[in-house]
Amino acid sequence: MTWRSALFSSTIILLFEGLLYKSDEANRNKLVDYFRESPLEDIEIRLSISLNPEQLKLPDLAESSQIQTNYELNRINQGLICQYKVDYYSFSPECYFQMDLIISDNDAISIYENEPIIDLYHQLQSIRENDLPFFVSQAALYHLLESELESLAANHYTRKFTGKKYVTIPNEPIDLETVCVNDTSVIRRLSKVAVLNSTICENRSVDSFLSTVTPNNLKFQVDKAIRLKFLQQMMSFYSMLLQINQGENKYKEKHNLFRNVLQRRKEAVELFNRNHWDEALTLLNQLSIDSLPATNYTDSGWWLRSGLYGLILMWQLIFQ
Repeated sequence: MTWRSALFSSTIILLFEGLLYKSDEANRNKLVDYFRESPLEDIEIRLSISLNPEQLKLPDLAESSQIQTNYELNRINQGLICQYKVDYYSFSPECYFQMDLIISDNDAISIYENEPIIDLYHQLQSIRENDLPFFVSQAALYHLLESELESLAANHYTRKFTGKKYVTIPNEPIDLETVCVNDTSVIRRLSKVAVLNSTICENRSVDSFLSTVTPNNLKFQVDKAIRLKFLQQMMSFYSMLLQINQGENKYKEKHNLFRNVLQRRKEAVELFNRNHWDEALTLLNQLSIDSLPATNYTDSGWWLRSGLYGLILMWQLIFQ
């Protein structure tokens, strides 16, 4: 009778283990499907612009421009691979860009080549007719940020992230012209990014190259390149999860790998969404199955199986 009891108990526990495995496998498959179809859903690029009227006090300009820009971005974001946000402030030197508003006889826009500044010339009539927020939004989205929004357009990518397909980055996502710069910090940042069609040179004559970019202006181009590189790396995240899911690991080890990878991804996304683009890219570049820290798996369900086994033995002793 004892061997029958042991056999019966072992069978129940094995069935229980099988149910745990199936449940864990189903959860992993759901995660793989989610990151295949929505690889960048929780990622956003957020840039700030300071509005600086030079001759008039316009206390509600930032708020009204925000409303107008949000309306435009709701439409634009439908065609982008990730969410794009623009925040307006008044006279804030900490902002990423500065927009100076200057009263003029005509409406015009001037973007500085080597500085993060845009001049918006407007007439007094534009204020009276409440056109200024519209001009601010147009200057920001369709001039200052036009190239970046264009590079994030989903129709520039070879696949869509719907159905059983996922987005892939184009072969040449970044296109910087030849850069001459003596700033080692800029060169160090550029080394983090696989910049195509570009040459970095030091201490050479600028006449022999296509264009020269000052370190100040290059900073914004490098920021854009780092953001695009981060998105490119994030799109390959699906392949990593798929590799884990199809591996020969036991399901406990797979669960542990999933947990580590998802935690690292979460940390990288949080850094990116807070505009710490360098740190986010560095963390993501370190994210691979081989580079994951070795962790000892602790089986938290041992007490449940032990209790179940004890209950089965007790039930058999009582009814024998």
